[in-house]
Amino acid sequence: MGWLAVARRELWQRHCPQGLISWRYLWPGQDERIIPHRQIWWQQGEGWPRWLWLAVQGWQWLRWVGWFGPLALWRTLGRRRAQVAELQGLSQAQELWRVGGLTLGWCIPPREIYQFHLHHHPERALDYIFTQELPAYHRWRSRPLGLQPASLAILQDKLRLAAQLTPLGIALVPTPHVIPRGWAAPLITYLEPGARLFCKTRSGNQGRGAFTVWQQASVAGAAGLRGQGFEGKDLADGAAVEAAWQKLCQDDDALIQPCLVNHAALEPLGMAGRAITVRYITAWQQGQICCLSAVLEVPTHRAEHHHQILYSLLPLDPARGRVLPWPHPERLPQAAQQALATLELQLPQPFDLPHWPALVWASHQAQAEFPDLWAIAWDWVITPSGPVLLEGNTGWGTATPQMIQGGLLG
Repeated sequence: MGWLAVARRELWQRHCPQGLISWRYLWPGQDERIIPHRQIWWQQGEGWPRWLWLAVQGWQWLRWVGWFGPLALWRTLGRRRAQVAELQGLSQAQELWRVGGLTLGWCIPPREIYQFHLHHHPERALDYIFTQELPAYHRWRSRPLGLQPASLAILQDKLRLAAQLTPLGIALVPTPHVIPRGWAAPLITYLEPGARLFCKTRSGNQGRGAFTVWQQASVAGAAGLRGQGFEGKDLADGAAVEAAWQKLCQDDDALIQPCLVNHAALEPLGMAGRAITVRYITAWQQGQICCLSAVLEVPTHRAEHHHQILYSLLPLDPARGRVLPWPHPERLPQAAQQALATLELQLPQPFDLPHWPALVWASHQAQAEFPDLWAIAWDWVITPSGPVLLEGNTGWGTATPQMIQGGLLG
């Protein structure tokens, strides 16, 4: 990336500073919880001349406290007024003082303040990791273990990860076809009658550009392609499917994989044709591998104003895979509350996930292959024959674990 692109991104496009910024960093004798946030912020500037890094951060801070922070505060409070009828014991003045103090005093986006319920507990704010700290936080945690770029590269490459983990007896989703970037025959070439395929990029995560495709008979009796993007947008005809396919092949090497089928115990819970996943996060603690977080992710509903498919999340007991209730469902948006309540009514009580010991064993075996990475999020689909690994992520989002268990620095 050229320096002009970097300058445009850092000086104009970025609205929030890269980390928490506060005058408290300069004062001795402060709360010890400040130290990790200061280190995370400072390490983000590695590779920059320090005077330039401080100047850029100063500019980002001025833009935040002078415009983007107050604007985010006003918009978030406005939406909250429309969605929440009562303030649970807080006056409007108290709420504004607390949220405004964290937004402008620490550069914390107000959306995340509400997400972690910090308007009621502002004293806990430093226990949490926020979005603008996320990449640096993972590097900060892995450095004492001897972080190696090679490990990050393997986890970013789905084929290299499969090559490393398959000999260990870990089941990964098969990849019958690998299409080199920039070259692609029509997608129907690879689609057998009655099959459902999943197309995605070789590198990266979060389902960027991925979609499901299948054949559907038309009124005239001819087969046509249909699909659905990973985010939920319907690909209503062959032209839309081919456009998504060509774009995918321009972005990266493309992988064509079979769609995985949910275990019979899970299939009734989610939307038809969508995989239900388990996110199992392993971590090194005192030389041992443990489970940092385990969550069942069920696609249950669509967003009200766009195509995106939304998920209902339920914590899991790492010891036995038992599904647990979501803590504080009253803090969720109304549509999410309703979807979660419906899902919980569908679950037998108690409900332990099938094949749980195999999933735990495989996750821990996979983490052992990366002694220099402090924590990895493994995404699984539990199929009728057992758990199948989709991918591993090193830059996993911290929001869900912290909403369930509290701040990672607490």
